[in-house]
Amino acid sequence: MKITDIEVFGLVCGLNRPFITGRSSIGNRNTIVTRIKTDAGITGECYGGNEEAHQFEAIHVIRNYMKKAFVGEDPFNYERISNRAFNQEIDLGDKGNYALRTTHRAIIMHSISLVDIALWDLLGKVTGVPTFRLLGGMRDNAPVVAAGGYYQESPDALVSEALTYRHLGYAGIKMMVGRLSPSDDAKRVRRIRKAVGKRFKIICDADQSWRPEKAIEFEKLVRELGIAWIEEPVRWHDRIESLKLFKESTEIPLAAGREESTSYECRELVESAGVDILTPDVTLIGGITEWRRIAHYASLRHVSMAHPAEPQISLHLLSSIPNATCVEVLANPKRDPLWDKLVLNKPKISKGFIDTPSSPGLGWNLNDELLHTYRIRV
Repeated sequence: MKITDIEVFGLVCGLNRPFITGRSSIGNRNTIVTRIKTDAGITGECYGGNEEAHQFEAIHVIRNYMKKAFVGEDPFNYERISNRAFNQEIDLGDKGNYALRTTHRAIIMHSISLVDIALWDLLGKVTGVPTFRLLGGMRDNAPVVAAGGYYQESPDALVSEALTYRHLGYAGIKMMVGRLSPSDDAKRVRRIRKAVGKRFKIICDADQSWRPEKAIEFEKLVRELGIAWIEEPVRWHDRIESLKLFKESTEIPLAAGREESTSYECRELVESAGVDILTPDVTLIGGITEWRRIAHYASLRHVSMAHPAEPQISLHLLSSIPNATCVEVLANPKRDPLWDKLVLNKPKISKGFIDTPSSPGLGWNLNDELLHTYRIRV
């Protein structure tokens, strides 16, 4: 079997209102659809990522460079394909300021990731098994939490949202912190804990908003509330030393790695900063091939793995390894209309768990009409 072509296009879905995190405001749901075609008539397909500013550049790289690494190859040679993709010479006009090349490198990694994910969907379809079984098949379902708790909500609405997720069968909520003072954010967390009870998970995502001293202050204020972990508590520009300071002064587990673009950066978070949970995004880190390397390394260091949203992919990843935490779903349809409407066969959520698809590959049936509606022309 040989790969014969790669098709790629972007989707943009405008949100009815902005969703506000610790340091940003989200107004669109963007993603990229990638399809790998073969001479056997089998196609691997995925959608992934939520990149807005550089969506066109990523599509350009896939169309003009990734095809060279993938087309003509046997899809089972995924290590060789991944190596070829990483070592391509890709010209994005970065002949000037060296510092600005970091953006281009991230675009390249995003492009590699999206094609690699579609490749693993293809491998599952060729072999007739779900992707999570190809990756290890640790479990047939996974704990699941709802990502929400944005800042546009009033305190009463925030509590109502958390209670709704509990009623829908989620095991917990990942809520936004970092925009207010540590004491004011702690009040928001405390109010939710009082409403949902002790057994409902609460994860706090600061979105890299605080300086170390503020992050430490917040941790001390919520320490007795049974927080599952605090994610990305400190600003990006001195993240290793700041994370070390946070880790040395706190007790709640520390999670980081969502914005890293290489496995080597994830290794640094573990070895230098001492994080308890790695959160690399499979759509940024090099795809499933690279994500699984990070997960195996993390298990050797007694570090757990989590993933920021993208349940259409992360459900397979976190169902395949022993050191997984929980799948994260953007459960509010107004925040992620693609998960709500694009995936026609969403899995069952009950008693805090989400079922892993049993169909070959990633196992999703996508809404063709919606693909046409949200598709952008490049």
